[in-house]
Amino acid sequence: MSSTYSLWFIPLCLLAGIGYAMLLYGSGKGYAYPPRVRRLLFALRAFVVSALCFLLLRPVMERKVKEVEKPVIVIGIDNSESVTENRDSVFYRTTYTEELQKLIKDLSKDYQVDPYLFGNETRMGDRPDFRDKETDLSQLFSMVEQQYAHRNVGAVVCLSDGIATGGGDPLYTARRLRFPIYTVALGDTSETKDALIANVHCNRSVFRGNRFPLEILVQARQLKGKQTRLQVLEGGKVIFEKDIRFTGSNYSEWVRLHREAGAAGMLHYRIRISATEGERTESNNTADVWVQVLDESHPVAIVYQSPHPDVAALKEALRDNPMYTVECFPLEQFHPENKPYEVWVLHQLPTNSKPMQALLEQASRSGTSLLFFTGDMAGDVRLPVESGLQVRKERQMQNDAYPALNPDFADFNIPEIFAQALPQYPPIQLPFGQYTLDAATKVCLYQRINNMTTPYPLLFLHDAGQGKSATVLGEGWWRWRMHHYLSEGSHEAFNAFTAQLFQYLTTKEDKRFFRVKGKNLFSENERIRFDAECYTKNYELDNRPEVEMSVRSLSGSYSHRYVFSRSMQAYQLDLGTLPEGDYQWTASTRIGNSPYSQSGHFSVQALRKETLELRADHQLLLNLAEINGAKMLYPKEIRKIAKEIRSQDKIKSVARYTKKSQSLLDNGILGLFLLLLLGGEWALRKWSGNY
Repeated sequence: MSSTYSLWFIPLCLLAGIGYAMLLYGSGKGYAYPPRVRRLLFALRAFVVSALCFLLLRPVMERKVKEVEKPVIVIGIDNSESVTENRDSVFYRTTYTEELQKLIKDLSKDYQVDPYLFGNETRMGDRPDFRDKETDLSQLFSMVEQQYAHRNVGAVVCLSDGIATGGGDPLYTARRLRFPIYTVALGDTSETKDALIANVHCNRSVFRGNRFPLEILVQARQLKGKQTRLQVLEGGKVIFEKDIRFTGSNYSEWVRLHREAGAAGMLHYRIRISATEGERTESNNTADVWVQVLDESHPVAIVYQSPHPDVAALKEALRDNPMYTVECFPLEQFHPENKPYEVWVLHQLPTNSKPMQALLEQASRSGTSLLFFTGDMAGDVRLPVESGLQVRKERQMQNDAYPALNPDFADFNIPEIFAQALPQYPPIQLPFGQYTLDAATKVCLYQRINNMTTPYPLLFLHDAGQGKSATVLGEGWWRWRMHHYLSEGSHEAFNAFTAQLFQYLTTKEDKRFFRVKGKNLFSENERIRFDAECYTKNYELDNRPEVEMSVRSLSGSYSHRYVFSRSMQAYQLDLGTLPEGDYQWTASTRIGNSPYSQSGHFSVQALRKETLELRADHQLLLNLAEINGAKMLYPKEIRKIAKEIRSQDKIKSVARYTKKSQSLLDNGILGLFLLLLLGGEWALRKWSGNY
C-alpha cells in the first residue's frame, strides 16, 4: 500500500478519531448511555473518523492481476486477380472461400484469429473478392513484424499463389519473424498456352517535336507454329501493324517503332495482339501506354569573347538534355532580338573594352537570367554589378582554389555522386584578392586553399529582383568534367549538376492568384488527389473562397462536380479511384469580385501486372514455410492447418502478471461499509432514546 502523503500521518488519524469520540462519548458527555452502548458508540465513531482521515491521505492499494493471452494466429489471404486467372476460378470463388471461413471458425475456438487481405495493400478482412491489381507479399510480413512485435503470435498462415508483383523480397522480410509460417499453395504451376504483351518500353515524358522510341515485347508459351497480329493504336486509329509467327515453345520478340511528339498534352497508345486459339487467357493481350508531351524547352545562348574549352564543356553537358536548346555565338554575332533566350551564358564577358551595357540592361528589362564565367580574370575581364560580387586584386598572383561544397546550400539539390567526387576535382586558378558579396547572393561552392575552406566563393547565385544570375569564378570547368569521367566512368552526375544549375536559372516565379497542382498520370488503384491555393493581391494564402472542380471523361461515361476541402491555408481534393481512361478537369473560384479558373487533364492507367505471369510460384511458398519449420499445404488440405497448429507445443497461451493500483477513495464497498457504520451508530443512539 502507498499513499500520496506519508503513512506516518496514520497515528494522527487515529488520534483524530479517538479525540472526536472523546468529545461525544467521554465520561462527561456519555452519561445518558448504558456503559456497553457508550463503549460501542465510542468505538464506532473513533473508527469511522480515523478511517475518513486516513482516506484524506489518498491511499492506493496495489495488487497483481493475472492476464491470460491466447496465441494470435495471423491469416494472410491473397486477394489479387492472378488467383482466379486459371481454370479453377470457380473453385476459388466458391468452395475455397467456404473452406476458409470454416478454418477461421475452427481456429477461433482456441486462438485469437486476425485475418488480413493482401494485394495492393494489407488490410483487415476475411472475404476475398480477388480484385487487387498487385500482390505485395512482403508488406504482409512487415505488417506482422511491426503490429505484433510484443504479442503472443503463434503462427502466420499465408494463402497465396506466390506471384509477387510488387514490394520487396518476401523471403528477406519473413526471415525476421520468429514464428512458423504455414503456406497454402494456390494457383496452377503448369505451363499452359498463352500469348501476351510482356513489356513496353518508352519515354514517359518527351518534348514537343522530338522523336521517341516505342519498344514492345511480345511473348508466347506453348504456341509454336501459331501466329498473331500486333497492332498499335493512337486515338482509336491503327498506326502500326505486324504479323508475328511463334517459331518456338517459349517465344519472345521485341518490336520497335518510333513516334514524333506533336502538340503538348498526353498521348495514349493502346497495344494489342489478336487472340490465339487455345491460349489460357486474353486479359494480357492488351497494354496501354501514356506519354506526356511537354512544351518546356528552354533556349540558352552561350556568348564568348574567344573560343575556350569551358564553352565546349558546358555545351556538351546540356547537349543530351531535352529541356534545353543551346546555341553558341561570339559577341559580335550575338543578336538577342532575333530569339527570346531564357539564359545568356557570358564567358569572359563583359570586359572594360566591351562593357555590354546595353545588352545587360536589355536582360534586366526582359528578366533574362545570366550565367557568368569569369575565366582566369586576366586582362580587362570584369564582373558587372548584376553578378553580386566585387573583387579587389591585391597582387598580380594566382591561387590554386579547390571546390568545397557549402553544407547550408539548399536552392537546388546537388547530385550525391557529384558531391562525393567534388573534393578530388583539380584546382581552378583565381586571382589573389578580396571578394565581397552583397546580401542577395547564395554561395554554392567555396574556395578551398591550402586545405582550408575560405569564405570566398567559387560558384554562387544572385537574385536581386531584376533577374537571376549565377557566377562561376576562374577557368577550368572543362577539367572538372574530364576528371569526373575518369573517376566515375560517366558524365551523368556532372551533367545532372549542370542541369540543376540551369533549372534554377530558368525557373520563373509563379504570379498567379489561383493555382491547382496534380499529377497527369495515375494507376487505376491509386487515389487521385489535387491541391489548390488562392492568393490575395498581396500574395498571401487565403482559403476563404470556395473552390470547385468539374471532372469528365473524354469517352463521356463519367462526369462529376467536386468541392475542395480546406486544409490549413490551402485546399485539398481526393477523387478516390477512377476507371481507366482519359479525363479533363476545370477548377474555378472567385477571389473578391474576380473569377479565376484553371484547366487540365489526367489519365488513369490500367494495371495488368497480375495477368503477365500466371504460373504460380510454389517454390517461394515452400521456402517461406521452411524458414521456421512449418509446412506448405494445398487448398484441399486447408482443414489440416488447424490440426498442425494444435500439434505445436510452443503455440500456447501466455500468462502475464501486471500490477494494478486502485485508490481507496474509488472503492465503493469501503464507502458503503463506512456509511453502514455511521447508520449503525445513529440507530444505537435512537434506540437509547438520544439523538
